Amino acid sequence: MAPESFKAPLFDATLLLAEQNGMPRDQLQGDAHLQYLVKPVSRKFEVSSSVIERRLTREKLWPLVVS
Repeated sequence: MAPESFKAPLFDATLLLAEQNGMPRDQLQGDAHLQYLVKPVSRKFEVSSSVIERRLTREKLWPLVVS
């Protein structure tokens, strides 16, 4: 499991990235959005996008719940 100290910054960075690219916070839930967001993360950790997708799902970081 991802530690809470990792989850909050990842969540904030994801929202910021989405907003900077014109995607409203309240629309960040579909698989298409997941594909869009995992690419930069996968590059950062030098793993495939599918690894990041599985981790986000397993760690219950996706779908984002935004209020």
